[in-house]
Amino acid sequence: MLHVTDISKSFGSQTLLDKASLHVKPGMRVGLVGPNGAGKTTLLRLIVGEMSLDGGEISARRDLRIGFLPQEIEEIADHAVMDEVLASHADVLSAERRIAELGQQIGQAYAATGEVAPVADPEELLRELGSLQTAYENAHGYELETRAQTILRGMGFRDADFHRQIAELSGGWRMRVALSRLLLEQPDLLLMDEPTNHLDLESLLWLEEFLLSWPGSLIVISHDRYFLNRMVTHIADLDRGIIDLYAGDYDHFEQEKKQR
Repeated sequence: MLHVTDISKSFGSQTLLDKASLHVKPGMRVGLVGPNGAGKTTLLRLIVGEMSLDGGEISARRDLRIGFLPQEIEEIADHAVMDEVLASHADVLSAERRIAELGQQIGQAYAATGEVAPVADPEELLRELGSLQTAYENAHGYELETRAQTILRGMGFRDADFHRQIAELSGGWRMRVALSRLLLEQPDLLLMDEPTNHLDLESLLWLEEFLLSWPGSLIVISHDRYFLNRMVTHIADLDRGIIDLYAGDYDHFEQEKKQR
């Protein structure tokens, strides 16, 4: 689903990636590890197109949806917490608004006596309404806000926080908002750079349980070996510009690396 093939990236005289390769298949949960400054964050930014390659190729399935949680949230829209999380489903929200509008228009298209008013064709409106309702149901629109509430609570937000302005939140809590949006969005491939840095134990445990049932694939940078042991199916070790892939959790990786 994602193919990183012989990529290179340098900054001045410092080479971070030197013909490095990584291939992620559906269902893989990859822990990306390596020394500080090895280029782990750079690799994620290259995958999402925030940086350009010096050489090599990154290719993905055409319809692959990638979500990225950076280590630091530089900028986020200043509106309510719940609105930001739901914004990942703008098409569903648009359909919801149109369904409400159609309901009003259909009601107005009939006179009180049941006669059709000339302002609109109710049959045409009903056909559009039926089509929209089917699409809305297929997108699980009726469950969307409930799912958003569950995720926000898991991230440590109280119900009273749902309508707080993001500008009122600290950087750590803004990161939780951004993560909540990604979890609700459910991309096919989720990239996370140190997601546990701003989480308390309760939220961390909730996130672990949520990600263990994650239907997509995952690449995560973390210095938390316990988190990696719980979460990953593979370890990608980035060191001296090269990526070595190991099957298993972090403890297994450490043992196998010593034997290579």
